[in-house]
Amino acid sequence: MRSWRANDELYGAADRWVKDCLIEDHSLFSPGTAIWEPQTVDLVADRIAIVDSGGGDFMSKLRGQVGDLPPPAIQLSAELLFMHYLAEDDTGQDAKLKNVREVLSWLPASIEIPPELGEACKSGVASYGGAKRNRDIYVRFLCLFCRKVKALNRDERVRIMNDPWALRLFLKAIPGSSVMQGEALLHLIYPDTFEAILAPEQKRQIVDQFQEVPGVAEADNVDAKLAVIRSALTEVVGDGFPFYLDVIKRVWSAPQGPWGELVRWVRRLLDEPTFVEKEMTYKLQVAGRLALAREALLADGEDWPQLLRQAFASPNNLTSFYQHAPFLEWVEINPEVAMDALRRLWNQDDPTHEDLRSFVEIIPTDVISAPGGKANITSFLLMGRDPHRYPVYKPDPGDTAIKLIGREVDKPAVVERYEAFVEFLDELRVRIVAAGGAAIDRLAAQGAIWWVTSGDIPEDWTSQDQAALEAFRAGTNPNVSPVIHLPERAWLVRGANVDDHNPVSEWIEQGFVSIGWSELGSLPETSRDTLMRVVSEVYPEDLPGGQRASVGNLHRFLNVMRPGHLVTTIDGDRVYVGRISGHVYEDAGNPQSVRRRPVEWLNSGDPASRAQIQVDYPTLYSRMRALLTVTDLKEDVASVAALAGLRTPPPAAPDDATGGYG
Repeated sequence: MRSWRANDELYGAADRWVKDCLIEDHSLFSPGTAIWEPQTVDLVADRIAIVDSGGGDFMSKLRGQVGDLPPPAIQLSAELLFMHYLAEDDTGQDAKLKNVREVLSWLPASIEIPPELGEACKSGVASYGGAKRNRDIYVRFLCLFCRKVKALNRDERVRIMNDPWALRLFLKAIPGSSVMQGEALLHLIYPDTFEAILAPEQKRQIVDQFQEVPGVAEADNVDAKLAVIRSALTEVVGDGFPFYLDVIKRVWSAPQGPWGELVRWVRRLLDEPTFVEKEMTYKLQVAGRLALAREALLADGEDWPQLLRQAFASPNNLTSFYQHAPFLEWVEINPEVAMDALRRLWNQDDPTHEDLRSFVEIIPTDVISAPGGKANITSFLLMGRDPHRYPVYKPDPGDTAIKLIGREVDKPAVVERYEAFVEFLDELRVRIVAAGGAAIDRLAAQGAIWWVTSGDIPEDWTSQDQAALEAFRAGTNPNVSPVIHLPERAWLVRGANVDDHNPVSEWIEQGFVSIGWSELGSLPETSRDTLMRVVSEVYPEDLPGGQRASVGNLHRFLNVMRPGHLVTTIDGDRVYVGRISGHVYEDAGNPQSVRRRPVEWLNSGDPASRAQIQVDYPTLYSRMRALLTVTDLKEDVASVAALAGLRTPPPAAPDDATGGYG
């Protein structure tokens, strides 16, 4: 069972490091040279594996720590830094190699990074974002890990490194705030055992939402549970998927709302003894006729138009006569053009988005004009390839099902409409698995939602169940919770201490959040260009970088933040979360809080603890350490919402208890 992987060179480099450097004592960059000897690892760890609270950037501090060590120790430091960088996907290859080469430049003799290892840096495992500020913590943990490995005899090293679960226990026993670095090591060394998910809280979120999958409750730890979930989902989305795939991430990252009710009815109808007969048998018969037409067309047979017409005949009720009759007439009048169009759908390779668009564009609008009709005919023909992968789309039942889960139904172009429908079916299939159901294919999912939205309700159901399904169809079922839409964005606004005044208590009491820059006066026009002009005029003594920083903070607060977005602020250990409830206004009488936004504070009576966030939401904690006045919290919206009780926070996992970032 293959998990999601980054580039193969990356895992090759990790495997080489384990075998040559950790188990043996050889160099990563200079094969055969003894660099990773225990005493050299200890020498480097004595310098790096301590907390350095001094100033300077990471590379400057690193040089101060190891720059005067013997050459083998400096080279080992470079190789250690290389291994740390491997997992970062949002640091470019050139930037990674530049810093590693800088450490190598401290050596008296030139050492080159082997080309194949350089290629390993072309991509990574995950985006670190603001967590990169903790690079010294990660490298320190990596040092401690290597020192602990080297303290073992060779047989023990082999045992630990050749057993993924022994390695996991070994890593979890290392003290310190490992979080992302420890998770990265597990995935890099055993990518098919440990997921490319470096935030422990996200692992727990996934497990929480898929806890009904058979075998999950019995698994020993969060990683073993994820392995069970992956096995179950592989039948739905195929091998090698990432858990960040949209149809999976939507299941674990947000409340399910009415999805739960839809899944319940779908599972109920899938279990009906007549389901296959009512929803599958005739569709497979129609698909078989389409397959014959496809086979004839690809073989340049003369009878493919007749076979195609037969496929649209009874028992087909998947297309409207008023749509397919003009289409078939156009095919018979223009066989060469139609053959070219159908080849775009029916060639041996799976059709791409552009293939589908090309097919649609070839059909004249006076043959089929409505986008829904074109999507219906296109998807019907795709059944000739494989009805289980390419189910037919009909606008009414498909759009009705989407509305029932609380989503707006877009009316995009033909191909996008069909692709959105297929994605909806895939999300339904994932949610069925999450609810403990068996994996089904797209054709079964399509048949089930058609029955749920418009089919005859089984007569042997109780009157209460019949009424409940009718109410669900009508959108009036009182047992269905409304969809809870998480806000699109979340922001951190720091309370600037001006003249020893901390404004946070005032923000909480009076229901607003604010920024200063009172010298700028009133700003009736706030485009970025205008802000840049005004800031440079009012603060000419500021360096260009400082002016740009001021403009960035102002732009985010005045132009990018919106009513409905979440906002958080920090006061000591207390973290407050609120919802922006209105537009910007000015209070010229208060120079420390000139520009304001009204806020409905959601946890003012029970603020979150910064120390607890460090443990439970380390990526959010890392982003909250930014020094900007206004910080976009980006992917951590769900975590911010959880602090205010807008969603159920992931449960603690005792076997995975780790410290947060220091």
